[in-house]
This record gives sequence, C-alpha cells and structure tokens, in this order.
Amino acid sequence: MYGYASDPGNKGQLIVIEKEADIVRRIFNEYFDGKSPKRICHDLNREGINPPHGKLWSPSALNGLEDRGAGILRNTIYVGLRSWNKVRMVKDPSTGRRVSRPNPPEQWQTVQVPSLRLVDDAAWDRVQSRLLANKRNRPETMRRPKRLLSGLLACGACGAGMSTAGKNKGGPVRLRCPAPSVQRPLVAFRVLVLRADLRDHLRRRDDPRRRAVRHERGRHDR
Repeated sequence: MYGYASDPGNKGQLIVIEKEADIVRRIFNEYFDGKSPKRICHDLNREGINPPHGKLWSPSALNGLEDRGAGILRNTIYVGLRSWNKVRMVKDPSTGRRVSRPNPPEQWQTVQVPSLRLVDDAAWDRVQSRLLANKRNRPETMRRPKRLLSGLLACGACGAGMSTAGKNKGGPVRLRCPAPSVQRPLVAFRVLVLRADLRDHLRRRDDPRRRAVRHERGRHDR
C-alpha cells in the first residue's frame, strides 16, 4: 500500500514511509486545488517519482474504485482508518473462476490506526466532496433522454411540454399536450412547434438533431 511498508518487528502491522507520505499529501492538496488526476500523474511521472505499481503513475491509482474504497484519494487508511472485508470471492458460473465482488460499506470492518494517518479530516472531506461533485457531473452518470428530442418539444398553444402517445401505423411517434384544461387532438411530429432554444440549436449546420428534423420532415412530405 502506497505510503506504508510492513513493520519488520511487528508482523501484520504497517509503518509510514515518510517520502511516500509526502507524495500522498501532495496528491490530496493538488487535487483539491483543482488539478485533475491525469495532470497530477503527468507531473509525478515527469519528476521521476516511483508509482505504487508498474513504471508510471496512472489516474486509476488516484481515483481507484468507489465501491471498494480503493485508490489513494478514496482509501480511508490515509485518515487513520484501516478497513478490511471490502470484497468477497464468488465463483463465476460461466467460467468456474473465483472473482472478487465488493461488499456494501456496512459490512466493512474498520479500526482506528492514528499512527498511520497522513492527511487531516479537513483535507479528506474536501477531496471527497470534489470526487462526489465530479461523479455527478460525469456524462456517463447523468440520466440520458430516451428519445432524441425528449424535453425539447412544446405545445404551440400553451407552451406545455409534449408527451408521447403511441405511434401511427408505420408512422412517427404521436405526441400530445398533457394540459388537462384544453382538449387537443393527437398531432404528428412534423407539425409540432419547437422551443426557441431548440430552434437556435438546430440552426447549426453540423447539429445531428437538425439533420434528424430535416429527415423526418422530408419523409412525411413525400
């Protein structure tokens, strides 16, 4: 584990390697100050600082895996909490091999080891807050619309968002205004009024949604 070594005089215990401990503190400080893991690793490699494993530092050494509490920025040992039982081994029925699976945090076993603390609680909390914020802002963690124009179509009469209402036979998806106060028939895609923000977006020649609208309009005008 980076920053530590086995204590030769006390089996099963760890001691701090001060040179590596300084790198751990640097990583925490630089990440909180806004540097990305990729940039931090680039600088460490440029300076010839040995990584935990292999020949070069990589962002995965810092980011680790959230569900396993792994990675320098996520490992609680750096705040003096040593945990185990983070994973369990199960047999993969398709291959017959044993593979590790993360245990829920409530099943982790944790003990306090103040002598192994490398960063203070304030630095730890700041870094965890930024990790959480970055996770929420990553595209792969954000909810994606089911359809190309989801949330972008509005009723031309009242401005309410349109909702789907099945499909025409062999034709486009039907949309309707959900406002209960006015009775409106189902309308075809090509006669809907687009919101101003979408119209502005579709004016860009290279926008794929503009091409989709042109294709849909041409198909119905044949």
